[in-house]
Amino acid sequence: LCEACRSNSDDDKKGGNKAGATTKISAGSNLTRLEALWETCCENGLFTAPSHQRKYLGFRIFSMLLRNATASETAKLFTSPNFIKCLVSNCAKPENYLHACSTDCLKAIARCAKHSETSAKKRVAIVAALRKVGIHRFEKQLAKSSGISTLLAGLTREEAKAYCEELRETILEKSDLATQDESDDENENDDNDEEKKKKNSRDFKRLWALEQMCSITSALSPNDRLDVLHFCLFHAFYSTSKKQLPKTVLGKNIEDCPDVLRRALSTRLLGILLTNIRSRGRTQQQKKQQSQNTKNGKNHKDKGNEANEEDEEEEEKFDALSEACEAVLKFDADASVTDVIPNSARAKEARKNLANALKLCEKKQKADESGVATSIIPLLKTLIVLHVSDPKQFTSIVEDIPRCVEELLQPPKKKKTTKKKSTKKTLEEDEEEENDLEPMDVLNDLLIAFLAQPSALLRDVTERTFKGVSGKITDRGIEDILNVVENMGAGKRGDENDDENDDEDDDSDDEDMLEEEDDSDDDDDDDSSSSDDDSDEDDDENDSDAGMDTEANEGAIEAIRKAALKIQEDDDNSDDSDSDDFTDEQMFATDKLLADAFRAKRQELSRKKALKVAAADFKFRALSLLELFAKSQPSSKFLPEIIVPRLLSASRNARIRFKSNPMEKSFLELAQRIDSVLTKHACKHAAMVTGTRKDIHEILTQLIDVADNGAGAGRDSDAAKGFAKTAAVACAYIAKVMESNGDGESAAEIYKTAITEKFEKKTSRLRAPFFAELIKLSPNVLASSSKELASLCDLGDSARAQFLRQESLQLLFQIFSCKQRDPSIPSAEEVNSMCEISLANAVKADVENQSRRADTSKMCANVFEAIGRHAEGFVFSQKAKAAIENAIETQKERAPQPSQKTVQALERIAKALDDAKKTNSSTNDEGKKKRKSSIAGDDDHDEREKKKKKKFHRRG
Repeated sequence: LCEACRSNSDDDKKGGNKAGATTKISAGSNLTRLEALWETCCENGLFTAPSHQRKYLGFRIFSMLLRNATASETAKLFTSPNFIKCLVSNCAKPENYLHACSTDCLKAIARCAKHSETSAKKRVAIVAALRKVGIHRFEKQLAKSSGISTLLAGLTREEAKAYCEELRETILEKSDLATQDESDDENENDDNDEEKKKKNSRDFKRLWALEQMCSITSALSPNDRLDVLHFCLFHAFYSTSKKQLPKTVLGKNIEDCPDVLRRALSTRLLGILLTNIRSRGRTQQQKKQQSQNTKNGKNHKDKGNEANEEDEEEEEKFDALSEACEAVLKFDADASVTDVIPNSARAKEARKNLANALKLCEKKQKADESGVATSIIPLLKTLIVLHVSDPKQFTSIVEDIPRCVEELLQPPKKKKTTKKKSTKKTLEEDEEEENDLEPMDVLNDLLIAFLAQPSALLRDVTERTFKGVSGKITDRGIEDILNVVENMGAGKRGDENDDENDDEDDDSDDEDMLEEEDDSDDDDDDDSSSSDDDSDEDDDENDSDAGMDTEANEGAIEAIRKAALKIQEDDDNSDDSDSDDFTDEQMFATDKLLADAFRAKRQELSRKKALKVAAADFKFRALSLLELFAKSQPSSKFLPEIIVPRLLSASRNARIRFKSNPMEKSFLELAQRIDSVLTKHACKHAAMVTGTRKDIHEILTQLIDVADNGAGAGRDSDAAKGFAKTAAVACAYIAKVMESNGDGESAAEIYKTAITEKFEKKTSRLRAPFFAELIKLSPNVLASSSKELASLCDLGDSARAQFLRQESLQLLFQIFSCKQRDPSIPSAEEVNSMCEISLANAVKADVENQSRRADTSKMCANVFEAIGRHAEGFVFSQKAKAAIENAIETQKERAPQPSQKTVQALERIAKALDDAKKTNSSTNDEGKKKRKSSIAGDDDHDEREKKKKKKFHRRG
């Protein structure tokens, strides 16, 4: 077979006509013999078998068939899901049995593409197919060693352009169905089957050509990419009655363009736009980083980066979204071009208003210093393109945008009102004025609504727009986003059982979330399969509707009712009554009714499940907005006043919900996502926040109460993991904000209260790590509470007292070891009083367990050494020194005899006292020497002055 295919390909090169007759498997099929062999034996045979040997044989056959396949036949090889899945999974895991064989298959692909006998067309087809598969699915080292990465990088623009032109002709090629005679009436069913097969094959070729063309757009020049963009845009949404297309569109009109192809064109177009937007964003971010490095004197350029500078500049200049929006407006103005999807008068008016709003933003762009107009322009362009794709869905969504933009960029002047006597009307008017929404609040609500749409392009542009206007967001806008996160009614993901207690309003509010498929740039989705699924669902609905409307079904329902009544009256004669009342036709109709009822129930359950998943995803998207706000506005007072407290409360509530129903993992995932936003972004830059309100100390008190209550579960449970750290970071952040605003004393008092009233209790969930987070951000606040921490060392000899003693000693060591702490906090008198009473009692504490006794002594030694190192000018008082020495002797004399580790720790404490003496005496000696040297210097200066005076007098 392979030799025959090779000879046929040679005949094709020479211009022979025998290839089509010999390679076709039959007259009624468009599959070649090679494609039929691959599909039957390998894709649906060897790669579906569980045996490793059969899959090994499939890889070997693929390597052999690829060498003999033509450029068009590579589509069948690389668009086989079973083969691609097996290849990727075995390449990713070196321990797999077929890893070596799969890597050899990758090398065979690279060798075949680089072979001298391989035509340029076939090589570009292989490169495009690999781009479609995605090189990111293979490890970098494996892709480099197999030659795949160099193969993809070696594609020239001329080769890509020539191949794109051939693919475009494949898409525009006239279908064979248009040339067939439809006058044969004898074998109509057989002809219809053959026509369906040809049509499916024709659609497959077109879809494959479209995917190949879109996968190599990054290798084209900006002008060629623009041609591909216009081609996809026009044929996806427009058509013309004229033979000649608009000047910007290459090729000709597609006759009888199927809906599958139009949907594929729309999906690929939106994928191209999304890829271009993200690449432009990365390029701009890299430029900012380079400019920042240049200012800091770190302007280092790699050779690879210098080689890609031209490509990055071209990528930045090519704005696919602007070109697509401009093309849409031009096509709308052209009278010879009509929309594929009919537009109502309302839809046309909405698109016209969007265009006017876009013109207004472009006009105000230069004069707008805040950058709001610049941030809104990409959103308006995206909405214009999406409105063309589905006017029915997006008309109601975009109607409020133009008015909002106009009021935002051209705020109306407030009318001067004269003061009148207070009446009922004036009071009502004042309430209405207070309840009026600001234009920015309306825009914020619209951005939140856009996050619920299935379009990945719209969600990405929405996030970028929100980041641009985040400086103008009001507190009401922030609260609206937080309301989405805090709403726990519909935040369930993957609940298989129908909860009867769910509110119907929650389900009805989220009905629009999963009405359509996501038009993201996921090239792995099969458009033809989705269309088949839709047709199957439509057939099911038609069958159910037809069955419910017939008279036979009504008779069956009536028969069921009569049978039920008969059963209730006389159970003994139920069999006779059933046989009398039910006929065969009614029984068949009843079976159909039952099937329709079960199908409707199953669809309802799946719909509710999908809505719950969509609601959970909506919460995550709202959290992404809060994350963007924290990154772009780190000095905003909304962070400590609104965002941090409410997010911490939402994290706790989500964990409580997860504890009540552990099967709902979405609540735990939501809590973990909130923890990430708080710890990594929202609580990062506390020193930059200024101008907070006066009652912020109440927020800190509330957060400490929330941390003390915990997540309503044990510390080691899945629900409680991570919450303690998040609460500690949030409280430390608020305390640092208070300190930076000159209210550090209030924060210290609140933490003192937490230590004395909460930390001492056995039921408290506060631990040493909670206070350790405050040492990282604001050590002076906790250093002011050193006396209260030291008092925990003198609570007795119970188990709880021993635990608190170790916790307090650990915190004291961290406080005195912190270099960012002010050495004057705590004062020398406070330190001596702690050493005299609390720390001395900790040294001589009666601990029965030898290991815990040694640990306590070590902690005490660490504290005393830290005090001696980081307390400048500190001197242990005589009382403190005597108390500590007596405590050391008491501990040594306690029974049982102390272990060697305990004795060594006590010796360290005694040495720390002596070292403090030496350092103080040495500092005193150095001071005396400095004073003596200064005095001696003064005496020498006086003697020199006296000598000068004597000389002067002698001369006189």
